[in-house]
Amino acid sequence: MDLSNKSLALILVAAIVVSLGGTLVSMNRLNKLQAPIFTGFATGSDTATGLTNLTIESNLAITINHPSSANRIDFGAGYVDGTGGGIQYCFIDTNGTNATDTGTNHCKGFNNVTVNYWNDSTQATHPDNEIGAFKIRNDGNKDVRLNISVNNDKDSFIGGTNPEFAGWIDYNNTNNSGETACTGNQRNFTSWTNFTTSPGIGVCGNFNFEDSAADYLYLHVRVGIPEDAAPVTSSTSTITVTGWTP
Repeated sequence: MDLSNKSLALILVAAIVVSLGGTLVSMNRLNKLQAPIFTGFATGSDTATGLTNLTIESNLAITINHPSSANRIDFGAGYVDGTGGGIQYCFIDTNGTNATDTGTNHCKGFNNVTVNYWNDSTQATHPDNEIGAFKIRNDGNKDVRLNISVNNDKDSFIGGTNPEFAGWIDYNNTNNSGETACTGNQRNFTSWTNFTTSPGIGVCGNFNFEDSAADYLYLHVRVGIPEDAAPVTSSTSTITVTGWTP
């Protein structure tokens, strides 16, 4: 059957309408199924950690030194001049009393123990005149209590009638900031005090370790030798300084 031109035109228009409708429907469905858009920007957050470890150990280190090359106080050899009534004494110390006969000090021949001295020019007090003294220093990293004892006390080290073997600590030693080495109690060596054997005597309740706080003390030593002390070839006594934490 032959179709007229008018019929063909209507069929063509209908086909175009159907095609356009299908296209619109397809595009609408594709829009709903649109894939996600990727960009170069990060989204969200995340963290990671790394661990470091360090242990600082406690170090307790107390030293005692002397300015002499032998690192000791050597009173030398001599005798006591017994001229005069009663028992005479020879007194020698590291704080300025020399081993000479001054009329009241009856020392004959003993060493002058003030010839060696510390030259601590950084100290505000007593910078250059700690003559002959031991220097006790806290070289650790903790404040400690300080104790002093000897293995031979005055009777076994010297002997005779009322001998003296004593120590004295300069607690007033300070640095340029005015800080002292001993900030605790137990300052039992503020004047000449006879040494004792173990357990000894507590001399500082808190001995500083910080260099900025003047971490050392000066220990002076004094002997009083009576004329009736028995002769001895060589007598020694070891001074032991002990530091411990409370």
